[in-house]
Amino acid sequence: MSDDRSSVVTERRETQRLQTELLGYARPGRDGNAREIRRLIDWLGTAVGGSAVLRDAGAEGGGPLVRDVAAGRPRSASVVENGRGLRLLALGTTSPHPVLVVARSAPFDPESAELVGRAAMVLELLLRAAEADTAHRRAHEVTGHLQAAVWQFLMRGDVEPARRAVAGVRPGLLDTPWVTVLVLEAPAGERAATARECAALVAGHALVLPCPRHPGRVIVLAPFVTGPEAGQVKHTVSAYAAGRRTVRLGSSNRHPPARTAEAYENACRNLAAARLSLCRPAGRSPRVQLPDLLEPDRAGLWAKHLLHPLYTVPLRERTRMMTTMCLGLRYTAVSSAKILGVSRNTVRARMARAAGILGIDLDDVRARTALHIALHFKDLEIAAGPGDADRLRLEQILAARGVREWAEHLVAPLAGDDRDLRRTLCVWIGENCGVEPTARRLGLHPQTVRDRLRSAETLLDKRLIAGGSDLYELIAAFTALDGRCPPARKNASGPLV
Repeated sequence: MSDDRSSVVTERRETQRLQTELLGYARPGRDGNAREIRRLIDWLGTAVGGSAVLRDAGAEGGGPLVRDVAAGRPRSASVVENGRGLRLLALGTTSPHPVLVVARSAPFDPESAELVGRAAMVLELLLRAAEADTAHRRAHEVTGHLQAAVWQFLMRGDVEPARRAVAGVRPGLLDTPWVTVLVLEAPAGERAATARECAALVAGHALVLPCPRHPGRVIVLAPFVTGPEAGQVKHTVSAYAAGRRTVRLGSSNRHPPARTAEAYENACRNLAAARLSLCRPAGRSPRVQLPDLLEPDRAGLWAKHLLHPLYTVPLRERTRMMTTMCLGLRYTAVSSAKILGVSRNTVRARMARAAGILGIDLDDVRARTALHIALHFKDLEIAAGPGDADRLRLEQILAARGVREWAEHLVAPLAGDDRDLRRTLCVWIGENCGVEPTARRLGLHPQTVRDRLRSAETLLDKRLIAGGSDLYELIAAFTALDGRCPPARKNASGPLV
């Protein structure tokens, strides 16, 4: 009698132990629900002294009984055949169901049957959690794709499509006349975490997305608002970057949404400045931009004349070409393609077609400079008098009040070097940024020219060798100071238009 009682107590203790272990699987582990489901299946097979398997919903094979249970007709089944026990249970609420199949070499006793039933309940919880994780991940991916599309629209200058697209994730976010762009840079392996943390900090008040050009950068696009919330996103992100040793930040001044590409460029410049700075500031005060110093009427008239051939092209095609040129003049074809969501060959083809229509040689850096400046004024409505545009030249546009002072301030750091870097840069630009011809003209080794160019980049806090906006600003500054600019149009015999 005492042996029977001892056996019952032992069985109860074993049952309680197994149920306690089973409850431990009800908490999703660090490795995720899928890993926990596999561990629970393995544990259940061992606990009943047999084997267990979870057949996915809609899986092929398994016999008629498995297919019937998966269809919910019936939701469970128990079979004893040749002394072996088999239990099948349908999980979840959606047909076809995943089916838990448990087999052992003996029929299931009440304790084992109860354990299988409880395990099925835990499995259902884990499956629902896994489904929720999958749905959340898919929603996050869709939101990411939508934000990337909004960013591409804005970089193209297509504000209305961007507003319609962003209404699905951040209603009203772009219903402001101004936006600011912040670019964070972190080690490539930390970008995903940086993006998640920034998105949590701004709490829906800005778009946060990975930069399509650089694998280690995160873009934050925030509306520029006034009142108590003015600058809140910028302050929050700046504080975040300042508190992390591996994160740097560049921020733009305010821009209209249609000029998001300029805001992005402004932020990237300030990011480069933060990278070079020993004290690694989180942001930088916005610098005066050349287009803001030019007289809008005269500059707009000159730009209208330069870009006039493009206005013979249908609107849709013209918009694509102008948007592509705005980016293609700043960045490489590969980077521009990533921003626009097209192939690099498409970028090159649009650039080549636009250059052909305009009669401009884009291999000439001075022509690229003129076109880059003109595109800043492409949206201005200017009333031209007869013959006015024909008399305007770029050097006249750059003679506006304040431009010369801006140019002197820009090149002033070069005076601190005794290698006459200014002359080196002038010759280099005159040789269309070719190092070898520059070295021949100056009687220097090409490596010496490269060293001087890098020194100039450091002193001016600009990226010159890679080309783009920084180089165009320097060419414009030299043109403003010297009062002349070489010809650039293929069919022009006079100064650059």
